[in-house]
Amino acid sequence: HHPGVCEACAEALPGDAPSVAYAGFQSVDLLWGNPAQPGMHLQVTDHRLYETTCACGHHTRARPGEGLVEDPTLEPVTLSEWRLVGPGLAALIVALHLRFCMSRRRMREFLHDWLALSLSVGTLDRTLREA
Repeated sequence: HHPGVCEACAEALPGDAPSVAYAGFQSVDLLWGNPAQPGMHLQVTDHRLYETTCACGHHTRARPGEGLVEDPTLEPVTLSEWRLVGPGLAALIVALHLRFCMSRRRMREFLHDWLALSLSVGTLDRTLREA
């Protein structure tokens, strides 16, 4: 993630401007199957936030957004970007809890058995509260 505009002078920052990564995080999301690859699959995305120096000399940092949902079917799910759990996986966690009345312990067991994913009870709880 690169900043698009200088915070000091409001000039557009070119995409090829020299940048330095200053922070990062990973997110795990659920991909729903398609005819070529049916089923559910996990995808890990590595996010890197960059700082770019403008011609005016100001250093502008990209900031993670909130509620960035790429799939319109998941639009009601709004997660901040600094989360391990992506919107598709969050939708599954919410469905397991609300529709199927699973406890956090049973959700952990289900995610481990079906997707080979180990999440803490705290991560599940935070996801349910935020989503």
